[in-house]
Amino acid sequence: KFYSNFIFKFCASNPCQNGICESLTNQFKCTCFFGFTGVVCNLIVDFCSSNPCRNGATCTTPVPGSYSCACAPGY
Repeated sequence: KFYSNFIFKFCASNPCQNGICESLTNQFKCTCFFGFTGVVCNLIVDFCSSNPCRNGATCTTPVPGSYSCACAPGY
């Protein structure tokens, strides 16, 4: 019983900001929700970093986990 309570304490403080916490033997692991990354899921994935928009369009990330392309004039 003590051992399982000790392991649980790693997630008791809810360290995963945008994800699910899993208690391991002597640490925790966060599984991030889509659109988030980092050890504690505190970083928003930059979907625009791969330049997904073409023909001079401008990429924006209106909400985590998505991107939007604003087309250049004429497209």
